[in-house]
Amino acid sequence: MALIAILAFGMTACQNDSKDSADGDEATTATLTEDVTTSEIAENATEVPEIPATTVEWTAKVHDFGDIPKGEKQKTVFTFKNTGENPLVISSATAGCGCTVPKKPEEPIAPGEEGEIEVEYNGSGTGKISKNVTVLLNTETGKDILNITANVLGGETPPQ
Repeated sequence: MALIAILAFGMTACQNDSKDSADGDEATTATLTEDVTTSEIAENATEVPEIPATTVEWTAKVHDFGDIPKGEKQKTVFTFKNTGENPLVISSATAGCGCTVPKKPEEPIAPGEEGEIEVEYNGSGTGKISKNVTVLLNTETGKDILNITANVLGGETPPQ
């Protein structure tokens, strides 16, 4: 009987300790979370320099490869000129899928200078294709869209 009383007391004491501990842990966790968040922000905070906007003029924003054989790689170059008074910085050039790979200039383009973005398409798919390349740059709009199109031949059923 004494053993049952000791077990009952121990279980009650554990429940109380758990409840007290849980309440204490929540308060401690909230404080730790706030501290960690604040400290993480402080550690990871870097000032992003403001890049003054400029203007850009593209020779063309669309390139049509025309009829191409399926699987044959195609390349084109989109040329542009920095028509503003500040350096042109292209932060990224990304395609919507892996079949299209753009290459952007790594260095800023000085005012009055020209630059280029090379775009390679791997010739996948069949029929008419249209692929976009999104270019993020320091202009007022912040981005430009370049487009390639083609009619990929092969794999089509000939008319009868």
